[in-house]
Amino acid sequence: MAYTIIDIPGYNHNSESMWHPDFRKYIIESGSEVITLNLPGGKYPVFREWYPIIEQAVSGAKNSVILVGHSLGTRAVLLFLEQTRQTVQNIVLIAPFDNTLANASFRNGNYANFFEHLVDINQVKSKIKGKIKVIGSEDDSNIPYIQAQNIATDLQAELITTPNSGHFLDLKWAKILSEITVK
Repeated sequence: MAYTIIDIPGYNHNSESMWHPDFRKYIIESGSEVITLNLPGGKYPVFREWYPIIEQAVSGAKNSVILVGHSLGTRAVLLFLEQTRQTVQNIVLIAPFDNTLANASFRNGNYANFFEHLVDINQVKSKIKGKIKVIGSEDDSNIPYIQAQNIATDLQAELITTPNSGHFLDLKWAKILSEITVK
């Protein structure tokens, strides 16, 4: 089955950073479409500026949508699903934040607006027709692994733990993450 994968990069990243270009290549090879979003704000992103871009990508999708978020992109996925009326097929959260408001203090509060309220997990789950996958690493030095465990529990998601993966910043993750996404 072909999907439209909407890839939401993390803090201060874009469609040409890290593994995102190769991720697109592997997704296309699998027969699906992929859109990696370039979101505004740089070091000071604002979710209300990201929301309409994500909304437009989802509403314009040709196929069933899989939302993929990395790091801060995972919080954007949850906030988007909480607020939208649209549904998606699956979500994949890579190196995710959990639903703790204390996360507002990360990066000296540069993206505190992503953590102004607890996300309504039931509202999020009601917008997902299929699978929820959370990918974490026990040696993530950016976002502690316990956060992946927490959000997987909250969402009743499949938790995929990969050893020695850090924060999934290396190019080597493109193929592995693409396979997990379309599987």
